Amino acid sequence: GSGPAIKITEAELLGPDYVEIQNTGLTPVDVSGGTVAIGEDGAPGSNTVATTQWTLSGTMNGGDIQWRDDNAGSGGNYWGSNILWNGSQEGWVVILDASNSVVDVMFFNYSDAAIQGFSPVINGTTIDISGQWTGAGISSTGFQNLRRAGNTENNDASDWTGSAAANT
Repeated sequence: GSGPAIKITEAELLGPDYVEIQNTGLTPVDVSGGTVAIGEDGAPGSNTVATTQWTLSGTMNGGDIQWRDDNAGSGGNYWGSNILWNGSQEGWVVILDASNSVVDVMFFNYSDAAIQGFSPVINGTTIDISGQWTGAGISSTGFQNLRRAGNTENNDASDWTGSAAANT
């Protein structure tokens, strides 16, 4: 993509669940007021937003990585609640800027039709992913960890690879 270089770079789906974001660019990006929101598995549709969200603050320098997980012992990296992901069920992650515009989004195990109907309300704004994702979500069947593959940005499942083992 040609927008900000803040990307979702990893999602762990089987305990402790976590989401990782990274400034994949070379220049600092002020992420203050941004939000990372998720959809949890078992929810009744792609528009169901988890109650707990991650409010971003400060500046991420080029290459900086930040993450949050659902292990209460993680201190400042604790998501704030159980993320409730499961490798075989649906889920999504979206990064919004301070104006609630989509910076990056990823879906796993959702059909193309479900994704095209994606319009959750986050921070009082109906989210529009036009041009941000094409096709069905990443198939996470058999995978515990999903990670961005390489530096290309196709805005589809081909941007991602899976691993049966946790990232360590």
